[in-house]
Amino acid sequence: MSYPLEQQQQPAPPSPVYDVVPTANGGGSYGPVIGVLAVIAVLGVIAGIVGRLCSGRRIFGYGYDFEGWIGASLVVIMQVVTKL
Repeated sequence: MSYPLEQQQQPAPPSPVYDVVPTANGGGSYGPVIGVLAVIAVLGVIAGIVGRLCSGRRIFGYGYDFEGWIGASLVVIMQVVTKL
């Protein structure tokens, strides 16, 4: 009877070595995110102020009747045009 030749176990391939470079700030930066959120908030406040002023509501003690101004301006423009 012949016995199979014992096979030698091959050593496992070495695991890859990764060069890890530590970062000073922990990996992420929140500065740009906070900056973008601040800009969005400021633009939202400005849009709210413009919306209130254009609708004729008072804000900070000042009122601005945008629709009334447009109506008065159109009346003046029509008078000037009809005189020509």
